[in-house]
Amino acid sequence: MYVRSNVDILYRSGIKTAPKIDMELGFPGSRLTLFKILKGCRTDEVSGVPRFPTKLAVILAKSCNSMNGFGDKLKQLGEDFWAQRLMDNLWVMERNKEIVAPADISSKDIQNIDGQYDYKSLCKSLLDYGMENVVNSLRK
Repeated sequence: MYVRSNVDILYRSGIKTAPKIDMELGFPGSRLTLFKILKGCRTDEVSGVPRFPTKLAVILAKSCNSMNGFGDKLKQLGEDFWAQRLMDNLWVMERNKEIVAPADISSKDIQNIDGQYDYKSLCKSLLDYGMENVVNSLRK
């Protein structure tokens, strides 16, 4: 669910580095996915948890390693209302997670990749990161 630190990130209609995200938002750029799951993102065309406070989203992105820690951290902060709101909107967060950080490559991604990259180098790079299922999707 994290973004590697050496990868540029699409955020607010612009490409930013992970350190730039850290400087602007106050949490590691590698955790931008967690922030987007809560707040949504026009770039990824996802809406967040309704009216979730940006301040709390930043705190959660800064202090939690995954969505699983959100509820406990909110309760620790005395934010029982928002902890319950997240539980009530778990389906929204799961949907957002699949859109923002999909577990697999989509057919649209394959169409976008096709013809734009050196196929052999791309497959080697993907295999180096254990993404055999993506390589198999590209070979179809």
